Amino acid sequence: MKEAPPSVPVVVLGCNGLPLAGDKLMVVADEREARDMSVRRQMVAKERERRATKKLTLEELYTQFEHGAVKELRLIVKGDTNGSIEALSESLTRLSVEDIGVKIVHAGVGVVNESDVLLAGTSDAIIIAFNVKVAPKALELAETQGIEVRGYEIIYECLSDVLKGLQGMLEPVKVERVLGKAEVRQVFRISKLGLVAGSYVVEGAIPRNAMVRVLRDEEVVFEGKIASLKRFQDDVREVQKDFECGIGISGLSDIQEGDFIEAYVVEEKARIV
Repeated sequence: MKEAPPSVPVVVLGCNGLPLAGDKLMVVADEREARDMSVRRQMVAKERERRATKKLTLEELYTQFEHGAVKELRLIVKGDTNGSIEALSESLTRLSVEDIGVKIVHAGVGVVNESDVLLAGTSDAIIIAFNVKVAPKALELAETQGIEVRGYEIIYECLSDVLKGLQGMLEPVKVERVLGKAEVRQVFRISKLGLVAGSYVVEGAIPRNAMVRVLRDEEVVFEGKIASLKRFQDDVREVQKDFECGIGISGLSDIQEGDFIEAYVVEEKARIV
């Protein structure tokens, strides 16, 4: 075939590999021009791949926060009207919390342009496009530099996504949960184990790997970790309510009959804004 007008399929020979969907086939005058164009494209592709992974996305917030790379979520907001921009910016800023929050780097009316993408690149920001389009050149630049551009038509959906990102950024809250309580009824001193509290479990259960505190007249006199837990002569993992046991606590040097041993665990839970 001498030519291939639109919608006419042809077979192209000489390719070293399969092209990808979206690749452009350029027709040039000679082989030298084709080779030069190929080299330029390869350089652009390598640069795009090198830079694409450096920028921030909402999905990557938690990982980057864990490594200390992010302390706030920076946004560039573009919208269709001043009113919508002000309402969205104010709502986003209110999502801030005491240690990590939202910072609006720039807000303006109109399509997302190349200047917005460049600003996002220098400030490590995410672009929010509310009821506006992204200029073709800006979209190409954003893809090249790995800048995330998120489009929304409903404020609630935007706030919901940003909130999820913030929740991923927040340090988990440490919550203490009491597992069980035992009354000390007799104290033994064993050469290899030190002090062992002969106890009766009155609430919950006493697990072998739990943290414990010793209470005397409802005041904490010692905190530590269980070193040994026995039922008669046997090592056990846990002792339930209404059973007797011997509890050895690491570092304990003072415990008396009538004291209470409270077992607890500290759990991490995600903070909710």
